[in-house]
Amino acid sequence: MIDVDLYLSTADRVFGGQLPPLRNIMGKSALILLVAVAPVIVPIEAFAGPSAEVARKCLHFSYIAHPYKRPGSVRMSGDRQAYFKDCIAKDGNVTEPLPPKE
Repeated sequence: MIDVDLYLSTADRVFGGQLPPLRNIMGKSALILLVAVAPVIVPIEAFAGPSAEVARKCLHFSYIAHPYKRPGSVRMSGDRQAYFKDCIAKDGNVTEPLPPKE
């Protein structure tokens, strides 16, 4: 670490007492550095995911709307996953689906 007072006293002797501008520049540099680094140091607010209750409700509803079928018996699609993602995006505020008629 650099000892600032030692540096300034040495610079004061070398440059003949014209250090107030140098001290002013160092103060501004420290302020600019602080402003530049502060957003990185301050933690960003994390957005909470859905609660366990909402996730459970959405998963239950997705299996009602798109029931499980044995793999290979029918062609698979992403309908259940799409329904689940839509339900989570709406924070579980969806009407209870009716089972599909076969």
